[in-house]
Amino acid sequence: MWDVPLKNITFMGHSLGAHVSGFAAKDLQKSGYGKIPLLITTDPAYPLFMFSNCEGRLCKKDAERVVVLHTSAAGIQKSIGHLDLWFNNGLSQPACGGNYYIFNLKIN
Repeated sequence: MWDVPLKNITFMGHSLGAHVSGFAAKDLQKSGYGKIPLLITTDPAYPLFMFSNCEGRLCKKDAERVVVLHTSAAGIQKSIGHLDLWFNNGLSQPACGGNYYIFNLKIN
């Protein structure tokens, strides 16, 4: 079906796209194509994914190597890849203006 070897494929995604990339990689595995070698993401979305397990969000099982760049407080603030890098503590970046995120979470 494909002329491109799986070893030449890398997925990338930001925020919600980080999880979408993970879901696409999961689907390739379930279809029998195998694991992609590299998945690179930035700031995987935190809202709606905060309590999800590996099947419901991006995780290190999605590719041979999952690299996660944390640059924003709006992203997941825990290690979920093989390599997780936090820039300036993963909260806000110099010269990027005043980005403030407020999360109001109520659990019944």
